[in-house]
Amino acid sequence: MSAIANKKAWKDALDAVVHQRTRKSRLTPTPFPKGVERGPLKSKLFSEADRYVPGVRARLQACADNHMSHIQFGHRGMHVAWVKSALHDIVLPAMDDYIPVPDLAPYDEFGAATRYSVLKYKRKNTIINRDYQDTADDIIGIKTIRMIDFHLQWLGQ
Repeated sequence: MSAIANKKAWKDALDAVVHQRTRKSRLTPTPFPKGVERGPLKSKLFSEADRYVPGVRARLQACADNHMSHIQFGHRGMHVAWVKSALHDIVLPAMDDYIPVPDLAPYDEFGAATRYSVLKYKRKNTIINRDYQDTADDIIGIKTIRMIDFHLQWLGQ
C-alpha cells in the first residue's frame, strides 16, 4: 500500500470513529479533577486508538505521562490528528461559546488553528501549571491531554 493510500485509510478510520459519537450536553469549565493525574487514558476515543492506527495510543499515553512528549506547534503524526479530532469535533463544539476556526494545516499537523483551539480550551478550563506559568500556553502536555481525556469520558467518547 502506498504512503498516500495508507494516510487516507488512517484519516477515513479516524473520521469513522469521530462521526459515531453522541453528544450528551454542553460542557462547562471544569477544575482539574482529582485522580486523573496518573494512569492510563480512559476515554473510548483515546484508549481504542490502536484498533484503527497502530502506535497512536502509545504516543498519546506518552504525552499523558512524560514531560518530554508534549505535543506542540509544528508537530506531525497520527497522534496529532487524533488529538485535533478530539478537540475540534467533540470537546470544543460541546462548549457554549465555541466558534469554529478553519484549519488550513494538513489533518496530521499541529497548525495555527489547533494552536488557537488548544489555547482557548486551556483558558476556558484554567489549565495552567502554576509552578512556572501565569497564563495558559498552546502546548498539549500532561494536564491538557488528561483533561481532554476526562471530557471525552464525560461525553461518552
